Amino acid sequence: MKMKNRDKHKKRKKFVLTAAIAQKLEMLWALEGTNMLSDEQIAIQCGIKPCTLRTWVHRNKKVEFPDDKGSPPKVLGLKDIRTRARANLKILYLTMLHKLMKMAEASGDLRTASEICKWLLEKQFPEQFGRRPVEETENDAPRLIRIQFSNSPRQH
Repeated sequence: MKMKNRDKHKKRKKFVLTAAIAQKLEMLWALEGTNMLSDEQIAIQCGIKPCTLRTWVHRNKKVEFPDDKGSPPKVLGLKDIRTRARANLKILYLTMLHKLMKMAEASGDLRTASEICKWLLEKQFPEQFGRRPVEETENDAPRLIRIQFSNSPRQH
């Protein structure tokens, strides 16, 4: 008895990106910095395959977020959602650093406060306050000194 073609190959479960899954992904991406979750772990937490999540992110799969106020639903790509979640995480960390700087300032620890302030400036405005690689100019290049010994020039 021959097996039917469809029996031979199991049907793969097709995952559909819904607003609920997108919201859960955004929440987990926002926690990524504190929990150190990889995309594979996040996909498993959401009940989808890691390769499916990679494909969705790569293709910037769009998802509709319904609006309760009667306006048209908001459509966002998965890359946009991920970027927004990571930006919110950065804002959270910068806010925490600012609070720590204020606490250090209030307690009289001006050195810690100034270190935090310098770090924030360096990270937020790298063009003005970041560390730049030192470029060697022609004036900085080692010079050759000629010393004359017994009528024959040598370079050292």
